[in-house]
Formats: sequence, C-alpha cells, structure tokens
Amino acid sequence: MMTAKNAAEFGEGAALIMTSLHTSYADIHGNIGYWHTGLNPERAEGYDPRLPLPGTGQAEWTGRYLPNASVINPAKGFVTGWNNKASPDTRNPDGENPDYQFGRHHRALWLLRALGDAKNMDLQANQELMKYAGGAGTYYPQHNAYGILCKDFLPALSSAAQSAGAQDKPLLNKMLQVLSAWDGRSVVDVVKDDRFQAGHTIFLEWLPRAVKATFEDEFAGIEDFQLVRSSLFNLFLRCIDGSISTLPVSRNYFDNTNTPDIETVDDIFLKTLLETAGVLKEKFENEDPVSWRAPRSKIIFKHNMFGPVAEMWDNNVGTYIQIVELRPEGAVGYSRWPLGQSGQVSLGADNKPVFDAHFFDMLPHYQNYTYQKMGLD
Repeated sequence: MMTAKNAAEFGEGAALIMTSLHTSYADIHGNIGYWHTGLNPERAEGYDPRLPLPGTGQAEWTGRYLPNASVINPAKGFVTGWNNKASPDTRNPDGENPDYQFGRHHRALWLLRALGDAKNMDLQANQELMKYAGGAGTYYPQHNAYGILCKDFLPALSSAAQSAGAQDKPLLNKMLQVLSAWDGRSVVDVVKDDRFQAGHTIFLEWLPRAVKATFEDEFAGIEDFQLVRSSLFNLFLRCIDGSISTLPVSRNYFDNTNTPDIETVDDIFLKTLLETAGVLKEKFENEDPVSWRAPRSKIIFKHNMFGPVAEMWDNNVGTYIQIVELRPEGAVGYSRWPLGQSGQVSLGADNKPVFDAHFFDMLPHYQNYTYQKMGLD
C-alpha cells in the first residue's frame, strides 16, 4: 500500500489486510477512495451468524471470503466515517460494546451532514469541521452525540405537551421552543464555552427518563439505564417511527406491562417531560428554559501512578487528529495529540512527579484545536 502508484494498486494492498479497518486513500491528482479491510468468512447459507450454530458440521464456513465495501471517487465528492459500519448491508462485527451496535443513528451523521454542502474545503475549513464535530457531544454521557436527531422527536413531544394541564403547558412549550431552535450540539464554541447549550441540558435530562420509562418493564435487570446506550437508542427510534420504520418493532414498548392500562407514546413523553421540567426548574431556580445551561464537564487526564495531571473541556473528538494536504509538490500534514507521548516522568526529591519538559507539548494544541505541523516535507 505504501508503494502504490494509484488507487487500484492501493486497493490491491488493502485486500491483503486481515483485520477490520477503515482505510482511506487520496493522491495529488485529486483521486480519493475508501476500503473496508478484513477477511470476512462466508457462512453457510440458511444460518444466522448472530445465533448459536448446531455444531454438526452443516454450518461450517465455505472457505470463501465475502467482498468488502469500497469506493473510488464517489459522486458526492468525499468519503467520511466515525467508527460507523462500512455500508448499510455490512454486518455489525461481533462484540459486546453496546455503544457499537448500529442502527438509524450514528455520530457519523454529524460529518455526513456537515460535508454534504461543503465545496473545495481547504486546511482552515477542515480545522473548523473538527471544531464543529467536537462540540457535537461529550465523551460522557453523550458519547454518540444523539442531539443530531432531537428534531425527530419534536412532533411526538409537541403532541404529548398538548395533553398537559393548563398550569404545566406554558413551561413545556418554552422547553420545546428551546429544543426546536437547538442545533443539536452540546456547545457552540468547543474551545471556550464553560456551559452546555440549554437544548443539551434539556434533552440530556429528558432522554434517559423517556428511554427508561419505555423499556424498564421489558429490560429490568438487563439494562441499568444510567446511560442511553446506542443499541437502546436505536430501538427507541424504531418505536417512535412505528409502522414506517424500516424494521418495525414487534410490540408496543410504550405500554407498561405491569399496569392494566395501555400506555402510548404520548403518555410516556408527557410523563417524562413533566419530570424533566420539575427537575430543571428546581435545579436552576427559575422557569426560563433558555437559561438552563448546565456547567460543562471536563476530561481529566490521569496518570496510572500519579493521578490527575491535566484537564480540558469535555468534547466528542478522537485522541489523535491529523489533517494531510496532498499538494502537487507533496504531502503536508498537521496533527493534534492530547499529551506528549514519550515524555519522561520521574520522582523528585520530595517524591513528587517531575515531568519531562516535552510531556505537555501537545496538550495546548489538543485543548485549543490547533495543530502541530508534521515532518512530512
């Protein structure tokens, strides 16, 4: 791959990689491409690999491998991803991480939508895109940046609010106005903001309540509902979509099986909206949802031996960020790391850590979304 002279040769090299990777390509002639790598065995026909196999030999792999997703010079003019599946028909890889079970929502939507209208992006535009995506969510507890789909809930939320009592309806309507105007990101300025947007505060207070109220009777003891995992969030979306879902649910999850009544989405949403309003009204001591901007959380960098050594505002961004321009004269790269990766740490005379002068070299870049030029030219 490193000696490839064109995209086709690069693809031939990518086909030899045995592990699952997202591999992108670009050259100085303006060509771009993507290959999903890995050897994916072809299973015997008629067996669902998500379920236990009989063990009789009938379900053995065929000895062939399935083709992987790839593209060269797509019509949309870009390739993008953020730990999502390679294509809609790619099977979800085996794994127990509930934040990597896919569905209609994935944080990659932030990049896909942001790039949809972009043209001729230069270095500065790419840097701004990273800042925009970084503000889309937090590592904890909104790792997958669910706010991008907030507006999908607004029709059902508005319908539920209409059933509220006269005393509660004004505040609920104010909350819905905030959510309607919200861009879905946790913060506007990922570098400087010390408080979340009001929409983030409201949505992140309401969403776990609504998900728990919907699924607790079915999944008690299976889900702890402390976080809204990706798998449960996507099931929640299918419940909202109802009959128009591409994969309709098999039952009315909004109905609480522990009660004789048949609950609906309106019942669940009204109940959890009222709970959210009560909690936030008490927390902020007012009934002005525009002012409900919770303090922003922080990422704490902890050394295994010495504990916390640095911090920054919480954001939803990768550990290693690089931007490479492929100019006619060659490649020029820029990167961000959270901390110096090879700085020496030793104990001083007072048994306190003494950090190498370069240990924190890259942290200001990481905190401020600025970049260190790479030694490629």
